[in-house]
Amino acid sequence: MKHYMLIGWLIGILGTASAQTIPVLDPARAVDTSFSALFDDVEIIPLETRPASVFGIVKQLLVTDEYFIILDPDTDAVLFFDKKGRFLTKYKNKQRRYRINFIQLDPAHNALLIFSQNKNYNVNTAKLQSYLYKEQQKNFGNW
Repeated sequence: MKHYMLIGWLIGILGTASAQTIPVLDPARAVDTSFSALFDDVEIIPLETRPASVFGIVKQLLVTDEYFIILDPDTDAVLFFDKKGRFLTKYKNKQRRYRINFIQLDPAHNALLIFSQNKNYNVNTAKLQSYLYKEQQKNFGNW
């Protein structure tokens, strides 16, 4: 009986999936858009290059009113540049046990959240979601 229910369930899923149309992009019909059609004004800001400001890959780039904030997984650091491209500082965890996964701006609290992970311990997704949910319930306004 279980086998018949499983086969019926699979046929039902395949039947509904085949009823949906999937749009197909044709590269031959793609319209070539120029750079000027996408942007009105482009300003190139070179970033200052010093031994302390060298980075490998830009995993994340956050742009604020005052700063460019870059997450570099190669050096495992967060670099701060001002809007003119001058290097300000680099945040690097002094304990080599942690790896920075991602960064996020919290404009309500004027804060930069740095999410890191222990190199020797991985938290499963369900546990991480429960931690994040608990943190959302806290009131950080009194700090």
